[in-house]
Amino acid sequence: MSNVSERLIKVFAAVFPELTPEEIRIASPASVAAWSSLATINIVSLIEEEFEIDVPPDRFEDMGSFELILDYLNQTVPA
Repeated sequence: MSNVSERLIKVFAAVFPELTPEEIRIASPASVAAWSSLATINIVSLIEEEFEIDVPPDRFEDMGSFELILDYLNQTVPA
């Protein structure tokens, strides 16, 4: 597992403490009842803090699952 993935799991665990790491890896609004627009904002805020990046607001709707966010970070965060 990549360092980016491990760090993102920690972000998700802070927002959704009830999820296991396995559940986090497949998390999406459809699979996590607590995933609301507020949860998305919290995820993005923690991502910005953890990865020291700014996520443009127009990218928020691309943050529709753990996998999509991981893809975004892999393209955005320097190795």
